[in-house]
Amino acid sequence: MAAYYSPTHLVDPATVPEQPQDVIQKRTLTLATTTTEDTVKFMAQRELLANWSMCEACNRLRTIHQDQDIDGIFWGCPNCHSKKSICHDSFFSGSQVSLVQLLTFIYCWAADYPLYHYPLYHCNEESGNMAEHTQTHWGLMSRGVCEDWLIEHSTQIGGITVDENLNIMPKIVEIDESCFTKSRRSCHHRATPSFWLFGGVERGVEKAFWWRSLTDQQQPWCQSSQNGSSQVPESCQMVGPAMPI
Repeated sequence: MAAYYSPTHLVDPATVPEQPQDVIQKRTLTLATTTTEDTVKFMAQRELLANWSMCEACNRLRTIHQDQDIDGIFWGCPNCHSKKSICHDSFFSGSQVSLVQLLTFIYCWAADYPLYHYPLYHCNEESGNMAEHTQTHWGLMSRGVCEDWLIEHSTQIGGITVDENLNIMPKIVEIDESCFTKSRRSCHHRATPSFWLFGGVERGVEKAFWWRSLTDQQQPWCQSSQNGSSQVPESCQMVGPAMPI
């Protein structure tokens, strides 16, 4: 196991950065993930996989063992001989697809490649022709991560800015809304609860928010004014006050 940093660590802990790294280009990713071993170390350095594993029963670090499994290696306790997948407790836990394929697929998905059936580049071709239901599953998983991040990092958008000519101008924001409800059969036309999702971005900067109404509303959250613009309700604190949209 000399290819890895030590029998108990995939990579040198000092090489794991504390801050997120720069955006990775597609060619850089391809060269860094030519083999399963390179892919595992690449992902461990970016904390996509755990760099070490602790056996709770023995309170000892598990060691790296080679295997013919799809991931190529696994964690094994030298005392009680328990085993854990290299993907244990990670986003990739339980996957039946190789890490090389998954990492390539998620990269293409994040780059807004179509999933499949596109004449040029698409996620299916780049990731090695995974089954359509597998692509759909990991596409939904990736979208769920993005949703959780957006909810956690939502910030207020809009406000006032000063342009290069020292003119006071309102910031431009874009918003959208959707109403979700569930259709029920044999309920004698009983009303079912619905809720609104309200999201927006600010042009030119990386600011966005995603907000869900807490009560059932019968009217859209964005009320159109007489001049054709929209006004955000006062109950939504994620957009600057009196912001035209």
